[in-house]
Amino acid sequence: MLALHLLLAQPAAARVLPRDIVDPGAPALTYPLTGMSPVGNPPFYSPENVNAAYQHAVYLSIDGMHQSDLEWYVSTFPQSTMASLLQNAIEYTNARCPSPSDSAPGTVSPATGCSPRTHGVYYDDAYDGSLYPPGSNCTGPIGTQTGWDETLDLNNTVLNGGGGFNESMFPLQLTASGYCAAVKPWDFLRVNTMFEVIREQGLVTAYTDKHPAYSMLNGPSGLGLTDGFFPEINAVSGQQETEGYDDLHWSALTNWTMGNYANGTSGLGVPSVYGANFQSVSVSQKAYGYNSELVPTANLTQAFRQVDTRLGQLVDTMKSVGTFDSTLLIIYAKHGQSPINSTLVRKIPHPTLLNVIGVPTVQDASDDASYIWLQDKNDAAQAKANILANATAVGAAEVWIGADIVANGFGNPWFDSRTPDVIIKTEPGVIFTTGKKIAEHGGLNADDHDVVLFVSNPVISASKCDEVVYTRQIAPTFIKALGFDPLLLAGVRAEGTLPLPGVPF
Repeated sequence: MLALHLLLAQPAAARVLPRDIVDPGAPALTYPLTGMSPVGNPPFYSPENVNAAYQHAVYLSIDGMHQSDLEWYVSTFPQSTMASLLQNAIEYTNARCPSPSDSAPGTVSPATGCSPRTHGVYYDDAYDGSLYPPGSNCTGPIGTQTGWDETLDLNNTVLNGGGGFNESMFPLQLTASGYCAAVKPWDFLRVNTMFEVIREQGLVTAYTDKHPAYSMLNGPSGLGLTDGFFPEINAVSGQQETEGYDDLHWSALTNWTMGNYANGTSGLGVPSVYGANFQSVSVSQKAYGYNSELVPTANLTQAFRQVDTRLGQLVDTMKSVGTFDSTLLIIYAKHGQSPINSTLVRKIPHPTLLNVIGVPTVQDASDDASYIWLQDKNDAAQAKANILANATAVGAAEVWIGADIVANGFGNPWFDSRTPDVIIKTEPGVIFTTGKKIAEHGGLNADDHDVVLFVSNPVISASKCDEVVYTRQIAPTFIKALGFDPLLLAGVRAEGTLPLPGVPF
């Protein structure tokens, strides 16, 4: 039996912005800090907001779930919880996750209301040319890999990550005053999060996810989460253990719905905004996938059933404590999984890709696409030519550099220290691996991006919205649903992100 370990939100840290980024002006926290506990929890506030259409907003990511999976599931199991919720929901049939379709940007975009070019998180293992390597004391060559995953744990083989971060693994930044400062996960975000906005109003927030490093959703203030619970997914393996791991998240959600902290301690109050992710579907997609009719296999079906059962239990808890009618519930996926059709799978060893690039690299993130940072940005054109000359060998459908990267919604690699210098969009089915997995995410194809997204509440009439929407629209939707101005989010101001269409406010 997996034990429940509470990982509280990290204490506040000094805000340090990347040197090449102007302060986006995220609003400062204004609640009285004198009542703060050593772990950053504010004094108790009532979550009621008389100006709000809803008193609570909950968002749950079923990682890897496609819109096509939802359609299959509710037709196969018409008595399921998801089928029931869709009777009072707007179903977005053309929802997209961020590019890259990696877990880290898939986590940050819905919480900030913007894409990686604005919030700055491109991958859980990426690169920043404005930071110094861990342990360098801000001396020597500038530029370092940035890993926001299990590599930051004291011990990533146990659920609590060893009880904290291995701070010697943090990248470093030279401040304007000449001080060499560690860049903690929440420091890395370039914009504020919806958790900071809501907590600034004196309300309660909570969130649970798969790595302690995902406490980055505290935002640049370091204070966005009243209660954060981040057990380490790396401590488990296989579908059964992953379902047990997901139950930790469901347990936290149940406790929050009952007004408790994630560990069951009383006194929190029902959060105004809270959320979670679930891993079992994603793990099963990679291991078992879909059959020849593109229908989920028995193992993947079990993963969907497990999530649906637990979702039903959470809904029952909401009803029992009287919050269901006042809660705006969003079911979505941080990312899809590619390919659905396993006959398309083509595994390419990672060294093959590196050999083809043909110029020095400092980092690449390669799952079912490749995001490459070069030692010398001037080598981008040569790298592109080398890759295209060997396109079949590495499964390259398109290669982007410079203006092509910008045109496809990313930052400008010449001016942004975090944007990749070369991006390979692969043919569907290509995975850079020699392992057993038959699907991956992070890529740029339809199965990577086409995700489930629906918004449910008893006042909503069942409908389908076919226009293209993005998971980053969750943040302004929640801010508006709770009675506040979405423009309090710096990312919304930067990109003009709108709330999801059709939601009654």
